[in-house]
Amino acid sequence: MKKSSITKKVLVLAICCILACTAVFACLYIKLGNDNHKEDNAEILVDLNELEKTAYNSVANSKLDALIVKIKNSDTDNYNDSKNKIIIFYLISVAFICIVFVVVYTVVLKPFKELENFASELSKGNLDIDLKYNRVNMFGEFTWAFDHMRSELKKSREREQEAVENNKTIIENIAGMQRADGGWSITGNYADVDVTSMVLQALAPNYEICKELIDAGVELLSSKQLEDGAFSSYGVKNTESTAQVITCLSALGIDCARDPRFVKNSCSVLDGLKQFRLEDGSYSHKENDAYNGTATVQVFYSMIAYVRMAEGKTGLYLLDMAAKKRIQYGEGENGVGKEVFPRIIHDH
Repeated sequence: MKKSSITKKVLVLAICCILACTAVFACLYIKLGNDNHKEDNAEILVDLNELEKTAYNSVANSKLDALIVKIKNSDTDNYNDSKNKIIIFYLISVAFICIVFVVVYTVVLKPFKELENFASELSKGNLDIDLKYNRVNMFGEFTWAFDHMRSELKKSREREQEAVENNKTIIENIAGMQRADGGWSITGNYADVDVTSMVLQALAPNYEICKELIDAGVELLSSKQLEDGAFSSYGVKNTESTAQVITCLSALGIDCARDPRFVKNSCSVLDGLKQFRLEDGSYSHKENDAYNGTATVQVFYSMIAYVRMAEGKTGLYLLDMAAKKRIQYGEGENGVGKEVFPRIIHDH
């Protein structure tokens, strides 16, 4: 992988700092040389002029020579000492700059680059990559949190995959229990309306996976509908079977009030349900029977399922409030007619 742009910028910055430091110390070095030579020449000339006035014998000349040598040696020593100091300070400065940038790279840039590479692998879906981290550096806690997130994502993916596999197994088991007529039952070789409706409610979220199973079950329910719109179970026309069909069709997005497959003799499933309604608004198990709590409860949640379907919301057992596609009165091929929706509220 190529070096990141940040690493390149920091490397360029380090080189620029070293070059700037070199330029500064070079100027000092040159200036020191020029200043020392000028001072040396000026001092020597002054001393020579003074000594010439008093130099009348060999002793004076000897002193003059000694003084000249002393001054030259002193200036040379001072110049060399200053030059050495500049060189030493320059080397120390360059070393300090290098150390600073090495520390910055080790403590900041390298962990950041590892995080960048790690994030890149995660974006590709690779959750098996490990991220080494050291909590003592400035990215320690953040790196640990990043790796912990990766670990949790991996566990979540494994749980999701496990759920998918379990879902497939359940669907396969349900498919193996399907009767020859396309429906399901607890016992016997022929389908039961209640059990078939409940199975289809469970399969509804997986329509794309088990389309054939569901379509066969819907056909079976359509064939089992009575001429008055209601449904029966084990030869008895009843509320619960009719309510279960409404709940089932609503989960599949099928409008039981308008879909021609579920309108017999101009009677829809909703019309069939009206037969079991009592004067106080409750429902009986059979027509012209007494109040039944189970029947009333099932009618109530079947109406909730139908209304949610009509409003484009999710099914009865997926109670989020987001509407996928709102069905308006009288609009669209599968819309709910104006004459139907108020009647649902009033009658049920």
